[in-house]
Order: sequence, then structure tokens, then C-alpha cells
Amino acid sequence: MGFLTVSLGNSANWQLSVQQTLTAQSSAPNSFLPIPAYQTPIQFTSPIIAIYASSESVAEPYAGWVIQNYLIGINNSPAPNAISQNRFKLYQGGLQLFTFLPIITSYTITLAPPSWYQDMSYSIWEYIGSVTDSTENLINNNVIPKLG
Repeated sequence: MGFLTVSLGNSANWQLSVQQTLTAQSSAPNSFLPIPAYQTPIQFTSPIIAIYASSESVAEPYAGWVIQNYLIGINNSPAPNAISQNRFKLYQGGLQLFTFLPIITSYTITLAPPSWYQDMSYSIWEYIGSVTDSTENLINNNVIPKLG
């Protein structure tokens, strides 16, 4: 796999897919239960997403984890239909770009805020523009000979 060629600067290539605000539940006066992790209700198909995270209750930049979930589908393993996960740190206050290997057709995202946050808001955009691979371009232009 070579380099992916995309047009990130074109706003028509982005689709707002998820907007969610999570709030901690009060367990006693001045005490809160941690916000549980949130799994997106949709399957993403693009290897590129952008996430904006913000909190009204905490000003620090760290905003938890972004977890990419996808089925492996190995039925003979100790964990049939296992879900594999890739974890990435998430920061608040700015748009953060995530690029995943384009080896799977769909995946979900789990957002796991820090346990001390009382609220967390997320917006997730999926890149819907064209994605080309430089290796495919080289093969199609006969720069790299085709096998077989």
C-alpha cells in the first residue's frame, strides 16, 4: 500500500455523522459516576474521520480515547467473532484527524471520556470524498508492472 491521496480541504468531502453530548450522573451531592464509554450507532466506511471534542466542566486538553472497533471473524479462535480495537488519544478544543488503515470495509467508534469529566460533547465527520492509493496509480499507469 502506498500513499493515500485525498482532498481534505474541500468541505463537500465531509459529512457530519455523529453529534453526541454525554453527561455524568450524580451519585451524591458533589459526586458523579464516570461517564460510560459511548459506541457510535453507525458503521463508518471511510478510513478517514475527524472528531471535535469539548467539555464545559474540564479545561484540560486530554479528552480520553477514540477506539476503532471491527470484527475479525475468526471462528476457530478462543474468542469467536472477536472485536479488534485500535486506541488513540483524543484531545479537546480542536478538530482532530484520524486515519485508519483501509483494510476493512466498516467499523464503529467508541469514545471513552476520562472518569473525572462531568460532561463531554463530540462531533464526528466522515470523509466521503475520493480516496486513491498511489500504488494503484503507479500500476494503472504501468510504472509498476502488473503481476500475472
